[in-house]
Amino acid sequence: ALENCECDAGSTGPIDGSCHMCVAGKYKVDAGAAECTQCLEGKYSPHAGEASEVCQDCSGGTYSSVENSQCLSCPANSISDPASNEVLDCKCSPGYTGVVDGGNCQACVAGTYKTEIGSTDCSMCPGGKFSAVLASVSNNCTACASGSYSAEDHTDCTKCPADSISYAESDAVGDCKCRPGFDGDDGGNCQACVAGKFKVEAGSAACTQCTSGKYSDETAATRAGVCTSCASGTYSSADNAQCSACPAHSMSDAASDEVQDCKCKAGYTVSDENTNACEVCEAGTYKDATGSAKCQLCPVGSSSPSGSQALENCECDAGSTGPIDGSCHMCVAGKYKVDAGAAECTQCLEGKYSPHAGEASEVCQDCSGGTYSSVENSQCLSCPANSISDPASNEVLDCKCSPGYTGVVDGGNCQACVAGTYKTEIGSTDCSMCPGGKFSAVLASVSNNCTACASGSYSAEDHTDCTKCPADSISYAESDAVGDCKCRPGFDGDDGGNCQACVAGKFKVEAGSAACTQCTSGKYSDETAATRAGVCTSCASGTYSSADNAQCSACPAHSMSDAASDEVQDCKCKAGYTVSDENTNACEVCEAGTYKDATGSAKCQLCPVGSSSPSGSQALENCEC
Repeated sequence: ALENCECDAGSTGPIDGSCHMCVAGKYKVDAGAAECTQCLEGKYSPHAGEASEVCQDCSGGTYSSVENSQCLSCPANSISDPASNEVLDCKCSPGYTGVVDGGNCQACVAGTYKTEIGSTDCSMCPGGKFSAVLASVSNNCTACASGSYSAEDHTDCTKCPADSISYAESDAVGDCKCRPGFDGDDGGNCQACVAGKFKVEAGSAACTQCTSGKYSDETAATRAGVCTSCASGTYSSADNAQCSACPAHSMSDAASDEVQDCKCKAGYTVSDENTNACEVCEAGTYKDATGSAKCQLCPVGSSSPSGSQALENCECDAGSTGPIDGSCHMCVAGKYKVDAGAAECTQCLEGKYSPHAGEASEVCQDCSGGTYSSVENSQCLSCPANSISDPASNEVLDCKCSPGYTGVVDGGNCQACVAGTYKTEIGSTDCSMCPGGKFSAVLASVSNNCTACASGSYSAEDHTDCTKCPADSISYAESDAVGDCKCRPGFDGDDGGNCQACVAGKFKVEAGSAACTQCTSGKYSDETAATRAGVCTSCASGTYSSADNAQCSACPAHSMSDAASDEVQDCKCKAGYTVSDENTNACEVCEAGTYKDATGSAKCQLCPVGSSSPSGSQALENCEC
């Protein structure tokens, strides 16, 4: 049947078999009567009869939403992402703005900028900055220079009014301030400061009047220094523009601001209060300051010439002096003045004195020995205790310690030389110490009276007495240390130390630190503290000396030794006895039928055959047939 004829892929049609190609923007991948498939929004297909899905993404800046056979360009000055599917995806580019997305985009006017995509408003340059760029995509607003200003969104900066200034980046005309030397409202008309006035800082403040007593002829002045003080002897006029001279013989301070500031000079006084005229001070008077005061009389005993301007012009008489206030007083004791005038009284020379006040001639006398004068010179002061000085000494340092006394410095405290020392000369030198082996018990000794220590004692340097040597030790006369004390004969020990008696069996002949000497072998001594070798006695025959040589020991039973034997091995078995055990050296009796005829270690001998002897036989003759 005709119905079995199906439309190919890429074509579609009714069941009557009338087929036509899929239009651009659609496709059909299978044969049959199905409708062609529309490309998705944001995609397009430019060809008819497409038998596969060949829809492509719309590129950036375009969109597709209806027929899908092509992509439409976004409105001018707008952009979209790839695959955009409606005009609302088109957004104003940076530097452009619009009411809604997909609509008309207008360039940002000069004085504004926009950095992002979309329909947001363009940003305005802040006050104090400007920009002449259209469609600006970045904040390139530039600060207004000092002396100009710009309101928000301005495309340029406006210069401040004449004689006014502003800081850079000012945003209103009110930021324009009258410059120094001019005054007026901020942002308004600025006027120069007139003569006699000045203004230091910019702003709306009024110009400042020069202070009273000063003037200035400069206009538009910018510093207080233009106001110059009126010189002394002048005063300022009402408008501070000039200074006028004071009347004759009167003076004003610098910066005076009225004629009443003019006062009579020093040495002049007011003669008529009605006319304020000034006249000279008479002789014997003075006036030391400018003013309306009367002239003052000089102190008693002094005078001055006419027109004197200070108390110093009143001179004191001879024998008197005074400070610059004109108060004269007599020269004190120790001083004198031979002429009238303001000179100081003359001090007596050091080492001299004057006991009376008001001296008009030089009457200074020498200080006597043992005294000095260095300050007031009205009297001589005694030297410190135990010190002396030459006549006419002029300072305490001239006082030197007497013999037998010493001190740290001349003129200071003098201490007596302690016992064991002495000093023969005047001065602060140290006291000399008695040498070792000598002593002195004298305080403040003025000569070397140190005495030698006796034998058996000693004295270190500067000692006041001699110290006895330790027990059983002796020393030579004039010994100067305990180490000079030596153990006496019969004793031993360190020099200056503890001396011990020689024990029995030892002796020591000479004094000193040597050890006691042991008695020789075979001799003994039972004497302690022995002082000679002769105390050592030889052991008798039949004895021998012990190890410590303090006694002689008897030989074992049935043995005998020679005199002065020094060990037990010197003991030998007697005749009739023999060694029974060589290890013990014991002696046993010779048995019957034997004999031994001499002392010694020999064995007992057998009697001849056919004879016999009793035990302990000591000779052959004891063997009987």
